[in-house]
Amino acid sequence: LLWLIGRGATADPELGSFLAYLSILEHLSRFLEGLIDTKDLVYFLGLIAVTLFLTHRVVESHRWR
Repeated sequence: LLWLIGRGATADPELGSFLAYLSILEHLSRFLEGLIDTKDLVYFLGLIAVTLFLTHRVVESHRWR
């Protein structure tokens, strides 16, 4: 979902810019160009943190079953 979300065309420019910010491709393209921006680092670290948190919750829920 995060891979394709930036490709959606919307009539609202604010929504389009928000969806482009959520897209992984927008942040990854800058890394591939050799540009390391703190905004991109915060995005990927936040994505990693949310993923680890959700994984921990799933493992804990399976432990109690």
